[in-house]
Amino acid sequence: MLKGKLEHLELGRWLRNRYQDFLPALYSEKDIYVRSSDVDRTLMSAESNLAGLYPPVSKQVWDQDIKWQPIPIHTTSEKEDAVLAAKKPCPKYDQLSKQLFKSEFFRNISHINHDLYAYLTRYSGQTVSTLETLEYLYNTLLIETMYNYTLPDWAARVFPEKLEPWAFLSFATQTYTTELARLKTGPLINEIITYFKNVTAKKVRYTKVFSFFRA
Repeated sequence: MLKGKLEHLELGRWLRNRYQDFLPALYSEKDIYVRSSDVDRTLMSAESNLAGLYPPVSKQVWDQDIKWQPIPIHTTSEKEDAVLAAKKPCPKYDQLSKQLFKSEFFRNISHINHDLYAYLTRYSGQTVSTLETLEYLYNTLLIETMYNYTLPDWAARVFPEKLEPWAFLSFATQTYTTELARLKTGPLINEIITYFKNVTAKKVRYTKVFSFFRA
């Protein structure tokens, strides 16, 4: 987690340097709007990024010992968030997703991975019987590798080569078809386009930079 916070801090500093002629050094709610999914790690990512993007200067220095200032981060409950978390209930999306996994292609994947699922279930301590549960395990092993943890022998035999293609496919299933992609990402794209239209129509008082953080 420390590595991720430092990376976001450095990214914020890079953005400050890159866009110093576009973004004023002094923070103002007129210039930027920050939104995050309601997940601890993405909220912390936003906070770390903003610490690098908007270090307090001039009249905004409120404590000489703290090179930081509070900046609003907007969010909404995951269950009601169709824009970033994309977890707000959508019956049509759920229906199409179920149809996808009932297709011959994905049914065959279950047969192909039968032995792999059994192996992972036996050694991981959790039931792995779908692409989704395989993806969760892959992500756990990936993070452990990133932080230089030594993987157990059973994991080293299958990670990453035998897990990675299926984990990537699992992630892709969220937007596997045009209709699934439209339903999953449409709310975010619609919000951005609507804002652009409002700016060109002069329906908004200030033109803001939008920054999004998603889990």
